[in-house]
Amino acid sequence: MHHEDSGDAAVAEGVVWHRATCPERGRDYFYTRAGETRWDPPGELLYGAAFEGDAGAVASLLGLGAAADYSLPEGGATSLYVACESGRPEVARHLVEARADPNLKRHDGATPLLAACSGPEATRHELASLLARGGARPDPAALRYAVHSGSLELVQLLLDHGASPNPNPNPNPNP
Repeated sequence: MHHEDSGDAAVAEGVVWHRATCPERGRDYFYTRAGETRWDPPGELLYGAAFEGDAGAVASLLGLGAAADYSLPEGGATSLYVACESGRPEVARHLVEARADPNLKRHDGATPLLAACSGPEATRHELASLLARGGARPDPAALRYAVHSGSLELVQLLLDHGASPNPNPNPNPNP
């Protein structure tokens, strides 16, 4: 199989990432020549870097054109979701700046905002604020987690961005 190096490269923590296209498959791959050469789809590398909390690699991969909205085929978690779930605001910031959709849900309906509000306590407010500024829609489950966490600032942030304190309003009082 033949691969054509596009000439694009980015550096993250001393590792040079390159992008190449496999004409037979019509897909871009990213690889590194530092140590082992890896030919992996860009989305998988981006997800892995987000999972590991490697903000430098996330920024480099996004700079080379990795899709910010990549989601795992099994479960549907996005790179932004896993960054929020793991309490990694610097990684999430790179993804939001690259226009990752903060409203993409996992297959079970969980959102990055829910992951942020139920993730590590030290980063909940920062991540929820970042997502709200990035266009995250109110999420009733996220508000419930914020209330149960006892963080008044987090609850207020969600209410200020449109979360309803009554998540199931019934317009017809007589069902």
